[in-house]
Formats: sequence, C-alpha cells, structure tokens
Amino acid sequence: MGAGSDTFYGIRHGADGFCGVVGTLAEVDRYTKAVRGVSWKKFSTYQEARAFVFGENPGQHAPRSVYTDGACANNGKRAAYGGYGVYFGKDDPRNLTEPLDPDCKQTNNRAELQALVAALQILLREAEQAPEAVLFRPAALKTDSKYCMRGINEWIAGWKQNGWKTKHAGDVKNRDLWEQFDTLLAQVRLFHPIHVEWVKAHRKNSEHGNVEADRLASNGKERSLRKQITKGGHRKGSRTLKRQVSRRR
Repeated sequence: MGAGSDTFYGIRHGADGFCGVVGTLAEVDRYTKAVRGVSWKKFSTYQEARAFVFGENPGQHAPRSVYTDGACANNGKRAAYGGYGVYFGKDDPRNLTEPLDPDCKQTNNRAELQALVAALQILLREAEQAPEAVLFRPAALKTDSKYCMRGINEWIAGWKQNGWKTKHAGDVKNRDLWEQFDTLLAQVRLFHPIHVEWVKAHRKNSEHGNVEADRLASNGKERSLRKQITKGGHRKGSRTLKRQVSRRR
C-alpha cells in the first residue's frame, strides 16, 4: 500500500484471475482495465476490502505482518557493505539476517529491496509446501523504504511497459531485484492476498517489528563487513574496511 495510505481497493475477477486487495488506483487499473466481469470497490480499511473480495466477516482475518529492512554502511562507496533482515515474530524460525551478495553493488536501496524479495521467497515456499494452511490468509509486508514504496506504486508499471527502462530511457537500477520482486509478488498472490505498506523508520514510536527487522539487517551488515575482509575487500576500500573491523574489537 502507499505510504501513509488509508485507502484500499477490493478487486474481484481481475486480470489473470486476480482477486485481492491493492492500495493504489494504478494497481486497480492494472488488474481491471479492459477486463470483462471484473468488479472493484474502494474502502477505508483492509478488512472491509477483503470482505468485499472473499465474502467474509471483516474481522475474520486480520493481515499478518512481516517486517523487512535493509542496512548499508558507506552507502554506494567502494568500501560499502550491507545486509538485510526479515522479521516474522519473536523467536520465529523464519526470521532472517543476511549479508548482501558481495559481488553486487552495496547500497541501502538494494538492501531494502533484497529484504522484500527474501520475505516473498519465504512466503511462497511456505505456501507451496502447505497451501491448505495459508491459502487466502492475508499478509502485509512492512518496509520503511520510500524508495521501495515509490517503485511499487509509481514506477514499476512504467518500467515494464518501457522494457525495463526509465521514462528517460535509462537503465533501471537494481533491475534484477525488481524483476524478482514483481514475479514473486504475482506468485504469492495465487495463494493469498498480500500488500506492501510503509512504516516509520526504527524510532521510539516505530512499530516493534520494524525495530527488530532493523536489528536483523544490522547484523547482516556486520556479516557482510567480515565477509568482504575475508575475501580481501575492495582494492581501494580494503583499508577502510579493515579499520572499521578493528574499531569493533
């Protein structure tokens, strides 16, 4: 859903059989344009929109929240290192903390997007292994990344129409992850409704899950630092990396 959005759209019998809840008119257009027999309606709560789609009591299924976060030090520089985290709940075995792939550019935006991709991979694997337990159970992916939210709500539809080029014909940054995200989101939606929403970044008044996802992402970032030092680091950034490791000892 869009950042700070209080609007939800329930869609029945949309494109490719889509039935679910979305958060923007752009998504409504994507699933309803030139589709016969489709119906959709605007609501102020997710539960009401879901009830419209699946004919349920609005309080029957509150969406489960999955928090994602990314972290990167020296963002975008030669000596950058990043990690990401996914938080399902206290002591949940699905919780994840990982370093970014050392062979890819280390940026905060990439870490944030990788976290969303990882969460979708977990949800899809779970649904494929035991679909009867999770079918139609709604999920909310929660991120504090405005980059990810803008990509989802404003940019990705245009990128796809332009052959994965920006409106100025430039290359889409992190295209590999955006394509993974788009494919995985469609696959997960075959099993149950899912949406992405923005939350305030890890502050005193933030949601607890976001704070925990940040902790997991920070742990992944530290693993990335040690991994790069083990490999010898970047040619021009290895000294910086080694200094940062020594400060932590």
